[in-house]
Order: sequence, then structure tokens, then C-alpha cells
Amino acid sequence: MDLFLRLNILKDSGQIDQHIFDSISEFISFFKQAHGIALTEENGSMLITHLCIALDRIKKGKTVNSLETDIYEEITGDCNFEKAVKVTDGLERIFGGSIPDDERGYIYMHLCVLLKQND
Repeated sequence: MDLFLRLNILKDSGQIDQHIFDSISEFISFFKQAHGIALTEENGSMLITHLCIALDRIKKGKTVNSLETDIYEEITGDCNFEKAVKVTDGLERIFGGSIPDDERGYIYMHLCVLLKQND
């Protein structure tokens, strides 16, 4: 399955709306331009699925529990943390809405893992 098939399934099943579909599609292009990494089903499926669910949760005003403190501290010490923050800021601009700190922690975690795999 490719990422756009995954996005279409999520949209067709009502799990995401057109705005989230468009935002994630644009994010995939933005990520490749910013980091030279093409997101694929193999390297990006967990990140993209998480982003879809997180953006839908944000649109609906739902919250998520924050990461445990020790996990968050480990992420902030990762060599890719600053990149993850910038990528998340870019996602926020693309999405056109604020991403709460609790959601950001999980996004940072996924991004740090992905970026580390491509170091």
C-alpha cells in the first residue's frame, strides 16, 4: 500500500476530512523538500497515520495525555529534536491551526525516529 492509498482509505472511511487529507498531502511534499527524504509506506506509515489521527483529534477539540516525562526528556535530547520541532512548526502552518504541546510530543517522537533512520 502506498501512503496516498492509506490517506484515501482514511478519508473514504470518514476518519479524516478533505482538509486533513490535503494538509497531509502537502506535508509529505514539504518534508521531502525540507529533508530530502521521500516518505513512503515503509518509512512513513506510522508517522502519517499518527498525524491524521492527531489532526482529526485537534479539529474536534479532543485532547491526548502528554508523554511521560522521562520519554519526553529523552526525545528533547535526541540529535534530531530541533529538526522535529521545525518540521512540526511547518505542519502547523500547512494545517492552519495550532498543534497543542501534548500532541507535539508524540509528533516529535515519530519524527525523531524517522530522521534517525535516515541519518
